[in-house]
Amino acid sequence: MDNSLPPQALDSLPAAQRQDAYRRVASLCVALGKGIDSEEELAKSAGFHSAETMKISLSNWGLSSLLPAADREPPQEQKKERKARQTGGEPVQLPPATNAAPLFENTRRFIESELISIASLNETLQGGRFITEAAGGAEKATAGRGARGGQWFPNPDLTRLIGSCIVEYGGNPDTIERLLDALHPEPVKANRKDLSLYLYGIDRDAKGGPKERGDGLMQRVAQVSALIRGLPEIKRGAKPPPITPMEQIIAWSIKAQLEEGLSEDAVASNIQVKWDIDQDEYSRLRNIARGF
Repeated sequence: MDNSLPPQALDSLPAAQRQDAYRRVASLCVALGKGIDSEEELAKSAGFHSAETMKISLSNWGLSSLLPAADREPPQEQKKERKARQTGGEPVQLPPATNAAPLFENTRRFIESELISIASLNETLQGGRFITEAAGGAEKATAGRGARGGQWFPNPDLTRLIGSCIVEYGGNPDTIERLLDALHPEPVKANRKDLSLYLYGIDRDAKGGPKERGDGLMQRVAQVSALIRGLPEIKRGAKPPPITPMEQIIAWSIKAQLEEGLSEDAVASNIQVKWDIDQDEYSRLRNIARGF
């Protein structure tokens, strides 16, 4: 079952993340221009924690083609995917996203209150439980200590903040590493194999290669959001491939010219010349335009 997240275009990232991503991509291009082809060296030059985080980040941004040829998707699979990129059906106008603004504003206030709460948090991991108390409580008499209980997961306020951070940064592997550095008692020993599985639905086979196992947090967030936004169901199997902003612009242009009364041949010629694409690419984008 293909539940992978669509690439997240760089221009859709929040400003701070976008600038950081641009910096990393620029550094990567400089390293590639110097002839560096080692994954670890490229990752180090671009400021990624590891080659794995580099590959996942580039994939999320739709920039996997920057990697050396050996690390890219096989051309035949790329061609098969490109042919499948089409959309159809009558468009449904969705309610304005600002309808949920009051809920989002409440979420912001919740996060602010949780930040205040964790300022006095003292946690220990013992017997499979995260035992929590108010900071400084251990210095007081037992009866007066700020008990907050314990469970198999961290303090609820902290758990929600970790989840919000991961989702807000789009599951960026570099953000995961920064969270580990900040919160794990021994970051180097963190169970990254299970983290990859629970975050992205990706496991590793016996040879260390990626192997899809199911839906991770980031896939689940996308699925839940799609259902809340009106998708009737999450179907099994391959999902409609993403449409990049550039593909959307070209498809709009195709539709506009056809609605102006130009012939199919004239539109095809205009678009291929203007955007420097071949007939196969035009046909694919023409199919996308039919769904707009």
